[in-house]
Amino acid sequence: MSVDEKINILFYLFGVFLVFFIFAFGLNIKRSLFPKILDKFATRISDWDSSGDQRAILDNVDRYIEKFPGESSFQWAKARALYKTGKLEEAKSTFEDISKSEPMWKEDSDKYIQSINEQLSI
Repeated sequence: MSVDEKINILFYLFGVFLVFFIFAFGLNIKRSLFPKILDKFATRISDWDSSGDQRAILDNVDRYIEKFPGESSFQWAKARALYKTGKLEEAKSTFEDISKSEPMWKEDSDKYIQSINEQLSI
């Protein structure tokens, strides 16, 4: 094996370790930043809900759902905001989705669905 071949092997090994290091570094950053970003968005929604600003929730929540598709609290906030703004059909559909996908929230979702059905049948 020539000196050039040995140097090439070293460069390949260095490259592999560098790619591995960058990948591991990216995962560590994601693990540390992901919860903080999620908490920031959840706090915003909670603040808007506390102040009664349902329009702000509806304007922003779809973007949050796209960023964090598995986070059901954003779906819940959207459904409640739709309900509070009188968009009952959309709210009912969202509550039904939550009821199917989140067993722990099924009972609360079903209460909203029942209330919507009562309001729509009047």
